[in-house]
Amino acid sequence: MRLNVHLDEELLARAMTVSGQSTKKATIEEALRVLIRRREWAVAPGDAPEPDLDRRKTRVKTPAK
Repeated sequence: MRLNVHLDEELLARAMTVSGQSTKKATIEEALRVLIRRREWAVAPGDAPEPDLDRRKTRVKTPAK
């Protein structure tokens, strides 16, 4: 589906960095998945699996200086 939206460019760039995604599309899709997973778990914690919020898995590794 095509959709035109106005986004905060700095917010999107930060999301791309912390998520490790290389495209805007992938970043937005990942953000939507995370939002849905968190909200579903918050509404029905007994029915939905707890979201995996381990930051170590999503952290972007930067080369040592």
